Amino acid sequence: LHLGFNQNVGIGTTNPSAKLEVRSTDDTKIKVIKTGSIATVLGAYDSGESRLSSEGTNGFTTFYTGSSTSEKVRIDESGNVGIGTDSPTAKLHIKDDAIALLKIEGGQNVVDSARLELLEQSSIRYGAVIKYDGNSNLTSIGGIDSGVDRDVMSFSRSGTSLSLKTNSTNRLTIINGGNVGIGT
Repeated sequence: LHLGFNQNVGIGTTNPSAKLEVRSTDDTKIKVIKTGSIATVLGAYDSGESRLSSEGTNGFTTFYTGSSTSEKVRIDESGNVGIGTDSPTAKLHIKDDAIALLKIEGGQNVVDSARLELLEQSSIRYGAVIKYDGNSNLTSIGGIDSGVDRDVMSFSRSGTSLSLKTNSTNRLTIINGGNVGIGT
């Protein structure tokens, strides 16, 4: 233990560069324990992993921001993440008293710049996809079959066209003037 001239405390170092610096050639943990069996552990490991964990019964980790006294994010003992809720019931649970917004933002003028995939667990990708193509300015909703996107419905960002497809072939198009094309 070393107390530097700058009031920094070093454990395993004689030249601490922060208020508390812990150095070791082995896995290193800092543990804060509340009387009993509840602890918060911050660790650095040889594998390159940094870890923040909660130990004890009904362990969960919470995050607060700024001077807020209200919880912003919680990770419960089963791995569920809650944003705006202290009792998440899914792997990601977002709650807001006004508008619960999930934003996925991709690059400008990039093919499939933003996408949301809903997949079943399988070595071959099966499921559904909602995507925005910044290159063509089209939003598409469709399926994923054997890892291949099968767009079912596409519409333009400006609202000038709507297309319906089956088997990746355009079957119906409606353009902004109301004209309908079948098989075009």
